[in-house]
Amino acid sequence: MYNILFLTTRFPYPPDDGGKIDTLTNLKILAKNFSLFLFYIGTQDEKETKLKKEVKIQGIYNYSKDTKNNILGIIKNIFSPKPYTISKYHSQEIYKKIKKIIKNKNINIVFVDHLHMAYYGKMIKQDFPKIKVVLREHNVEYIFWKRILKEERDIFKKIFFWIQYRKVLNYEKKFFRIFDEYLMISPVDEKNIKKISPQVRTKILPPAVDTKKFNLSNGIRVIPHSIVVLGNFAWLPNLNGVFWFFKNVWSIIKRDFPNTKLFIVGKNPPEELKKYQDEDVSVTGYVDDVRPWIAKVEVFIAPLFSGSGIRIKILEAMAMGKSIISTSLGAEGIDIENMKNIIIADNKEEFVKGVELLFTDKKIQENLSKNARTLVERKYSFEVIEKTLKQIIENLFLKRFY
Repeated sequence: MYNILFLTTRFPYPPDDGGKIDTLTNLKILAKNFSLFLFYIGTQDEKETKLKKEVKIQGIYNYSKDTKNNILGIIKNIFSPKPYTISKYHSQEIYKKIKKIIKNKNINIVFVDHLHMAYYGKMIKQDFPKIKVVLREHNVEYIFWKRILKEERDIFKKIFFWIQYRKVLNYEKKFFRIFDEYLMISPVDEKNIKKISPQVRTKILPPAVDTKKFNLSNGIRVIPHSIVVLGNFAWLPNLNGVFWFFKNVWSIIKRDFPNTKLFIVGKNPPEELKKYQDEDVSVTGYVDDVRPWIAKVEVFIAPLFSGSGIRIKILEAMAMGKSIISTSLGAEGIDIENMKNIIIADNKEEFVKGVELLFTDKKIQENLSKNARTLVERKYSFEVIEKTLKQIIENLFLKRFY
C-alpha cells in the first residue's frame, strides 16, 4: 500500500464551498485506494471525528496558524515578492511538522492541495528527492487576479489587486517547474497555465460529483417561476454577480412575471445583500444542505463575470437535473453545449430571455434537465474521476523505480 500525505490550507469538512468539496472528494478517492494521511493549517477542528467516519484516513495532523486577511499583514507584504494571499500560509515551523510526518509514516507521495501550499512541496522535493510530489490546482491563480482587477472600480483596491496579480503571475510561473505532476481542474485552466509555462506537463482532473447524493429529486414540488443563486458570498465574484443580476435583470423579470421568487443561498451574505430581502427575495445565509433549495426551483443561475476554475455548484445542479443559466465564464471549464444542457447568457438581454424562456417552455426545461444529468454521469461522476486519479497516483509510484 502506498503512503500518501495530503497537504491542504484548511480543514475540509463540512464540504460547504467549492474548494472544500473538491478537496474532500479527492481525499475520499485517495483514502479508498491508498494509505492516506491528512495535514491542514488551522486550529484542531472538532469535526475531525466526523471526517474519519466518512473517510478512511490513517492520521490527521494540523498546525494552528491565523491565515485571515489583516491590514498589518498586507502592509508587511508590500516589499515581499510573494503574494500576500499565499505567503500567509508559509511557516518554517509548519514545514518541520510536515517533515516529521514524512519520516515517521514512510510517505511515498505528497499531494499538495492548492498553489498556496506549493511552498512546502518545493522544500519536500529538495529534502526528499525520491518522493513524488503532486500539485492540485483548483484554479489558475493569476487568471483569477487578472479578472478581479478588470472588474474592480475602486482605485485603491485596483492598485492592490494589480500588485497581487503581478506577484501571483511570477510566483505561479516559478512553481510550475518543480512538481512531478500538475493536476489541472479543466482544459481551460490547462491552456492558461501553459501560456506562462509552456513546457509544463499537466493532466486534467475535473471535480467529481456524487451522483447518488445529487440526484434528480423526483417528487419534490417545484415552485413556479422560482430562481436560485448559490455560493459563498465572501468570494467577490459571487457577490458581484448577484449585484449585477439585481441591477440588470431582476426588475424586468418581476415586471413580466410578478410572482417570481428568488432565493439567494449560501454563507457570508453581507448586510448590503440582505437589504434586498422582501416577500419575493430570500437571503438564507448558511444552510446545512443546498439540495432542497436547488430541488424546489425552476431555474438555477450563475451570473459570474470573474473568477477561474470550475464552479462545482453548476455540476451539482446539473446532476439534479436543473435548468441552468450561466455566463460563459461561470460555466468555463465544463464540457457544456449552449441550449443542449445549459443556457449561456453573457448580457442583460440574454439573461432575461433565458429566464423567461424557461418559465414558459417546459419542453426545453425537460431537455436541459435530461442532458445535464447525462453529462455529469458521463464525465464528472465520482466513479469516473476515481478511475482517473487512481491511475495517476499508481503511475507516479511506478516512476520511483525508473
